[in-house]
Amino acid sequence: MFPCTEIVISKESRSRNPLEHWTDEELQTHVKDFIESKGLEDFIPVKLYKTAARLAKDPMSYTRLKRKDQRDALEIERNSRWQQSKALYATIAVCSVAAMVQYVYLMECSWITVANSEKGVGIRLVR
Repeated sequence: MFPCTEIVISKESRSRNPLEHWTDEELQTHVKDFIESKGLEDFIPVKLYKTAARLAKDPMSYTRLKRKDQRDALEIERNSRWQQSKALYATIAVCSVAAMVQYVYLMECSWITVANSEKGVGIRLVR
């Protein structure tokens, strides 16, 4: 499992890549441990998870991939992000509007209280 407790996130480093401080060996070890702890090795080959982790650490490293089909797919994704169908964009737009309507309804009909605790932030709806 990823040792999240060892990472201190400051305001200055929030926009930086959280994987960049790990060496490649550490990254591969963490990925392998994560896959084994979650039982994911039966769904997708471990090698693909490791490749994905390397790409997450250094997105421009896709140019060094050995398989041409993977390089080409990532190149297309990088250069033409708006390639999905119009139905997908329509679905996203409708769901976004529905979420806004729901938010307005909650703000008019309920009191929302936010409480900070040691475990995090909690939201409670009171009617």
